[in-house]
Amino acid sequence: MSFFAKAGQFTTPVSTGDYAVTGLGFQPKAIIFKLTEVRASADTHVFNGIVQGIGFGFTSGASDNYSWFGLTDNGSGSDVKQYRSSVDCLFSATQLSSVRVKGRLASFDTDGFTINLTTAMSATNVEYLALGGSDITGAKAFAFNDKTSTGTHPITGIGFEPKLVVFGDAWTNTTTELDAAATNSSIRPQLSFVTAANSVSMVMAVAPLNASSSTLMTSLRTDNQALVYGFISSSAPVTLATLSSMDSDGFTLNYSAAFATATRRCGLALGGSFRVACGSVTEPGTAVDEDVTLDFYPRAGLLMSQGRVDTTTMAGGTSNIEIDNSWGLWALDGGHYTTSWSAYQGTGAEMLSGNNQDDTFEVLDQTATNTAGAVSQFTLDGSSNLNANFAFSLVTGSGIEIAYLLFGESFTPAGAGGDRYNYRRTFPGF
Repeated sequence: MSFFAKAGQFTTPVSTGDYAVTGLGFQPKAIIFKLTEVRASADTHVFNGIVQGIGFGFTSGASDNYSWFGLTDNGSGSDVKQYRSSVDCLFSATQLSSVRVKGRLASFDTDGFTINLTTAMSATNVEYLALGGSDITGAKAFAFNDKTSTGTHPITGIGFEPKLVVFGDAWTNTTTELDAAATNSSIRPQLSFVTAANSVSMVMAVAPLNASSSTLMTSLRTDNQALVYGFISSSAPVTLATLSSMDSDGFTLNYSAAFATATRRCGLALGGSFRVACGSVTEPGTAVDEDVTLDFYPRAGLLMSQGRVDTTTMAGGTSNIEIDNSWGLWALDGGHYTTSWSAYQGTGAEMLSGNNQDDTFEVLDQTATNTAGAVSQFTLDGSSNLNANFAFSLVTGSGIEIAYLLFGESFTPAGAGGDRYNYRRTFPGF
């Protein structure tokens, strides 16, 4: 049995056609992509930026590609845009409604994957988490429409019983394709981690940042909820759902709150014998290590934070102040790839966005005095002992929480120390 994972990044060429990514060391079965408005391939932080954008893409094969992308500016509001595709796993755009890059999976290869770029307006940094190995026996990128009334909502067509599900959207109040931008009063990037044992969900709602706006931003995150959605005008969620069950052909959500207009969400389901853990870790009071005990060695994962203290119930929203949201991909092979936003309505439109690669997961604060604007940083490691080690090098002192979805191999090594595990990292066929 085996579970392989690789986190990395590549820069798209300014030409359409096939583009091969190599050096993974295995053939993927599924890939999660992350794209941002910060297009540079190096660690980048942009203060008082004009535009912030975030999007995710999912693929489990050449016929299963889904993605969403949303961006906001600090202007009048005409540049708040949302996009969605059911044929592309890569999607990035500009605030001027120009598609920057679009691409779909052409093939999973023995040492990587090939993307077919159908639009390549400018070089764009793409970050990815590739997953493979015999422990994954089912992988399916998919899309579904929200239920518009309370009650259970079966999501079918997955083809197997998932062990984990990841999904999200930029909130477009529609179920249609949006290769052309949909302009709205705000964007609401949402991401959910769902397992049978636990779920976490986070959404941020951001209106254009300008001095005349009165209601600007809300950020919500929940534990034990598969889906949360809210508006900038209220801290209460308009959509809220728990996982009812993982089923033989998909999963079922149970909506306790439902918005009247359906939104289409896309994501990735994985099944098999690999191990998975979903939850949240609280930032310590000082820069020390914080361990989460597991029954496996984590190989890869997804991370997110809203830069605030959260509880196991509704986290509550904030309006007219500041949001500090972060999304990250991580693997033992490849490191961290983090996107962070910090937006604040003070005397003017103040924004900070950043990409942090191969280094740490970070939470930004545009009022911070250090050069990078980071107020919380850690490196995640799982190479020894049966735990996930969150090694904090910088803390806020307020005990913010970081949500995680971690996965690894199905076997449990005998004893601590990880000798057999580290040997298998070097020789994957062992």
